[in-house]
Amino acid sequence: MSSDHVSGPDPGQGLERHLTDELARFPRLDAEGMVAEARTDERAPAPLDGPSPLLPALVATAGVALTVLGVVEAARTAPAAGQARPMNELVLAAALALGGYSLTRVLQLLTMVESRRRPPGARGARPPPSPGRGGGA
Repeated sequence: MSSDHVSGPDPGQGLERHLTDELARFPRLDAEGMVAEARTDERAPAPLDGPSPLLPALVATAGVALTVLGVVEAARTAPAAGQARPMNELVLAAALALGGYSLTRVLQLLTMVESRRRPPGARGARPPPSPGRGGGA
């Protein structure tokens, strides 16, 4: 019983040649783990422009600054006997420092989405045909 297709290395080529051929079938990777021959700019779509992270960073920085000022003020204040230190301003400033970046970023992204949303009548509507493409007359 003879077979036309033999799996494994060809006895005439040797094992080393077979392994070289097998490895040649796999793509080569660069130092970053990406396929070396492929160009990412041809396959991947261009990233969308989004809002700048500058405003959220400024909000978070302002929160940190207000937190530091609140801590300094709370340390200087000597409460009367039996009273607690006033912490309302300190808690609000700390909340701004911790959540200000995320909240501002979410608001920016929601604003961006709303500005790019299609009008309700345009969801399934097709654009009118151009004059040169069999659109009439």
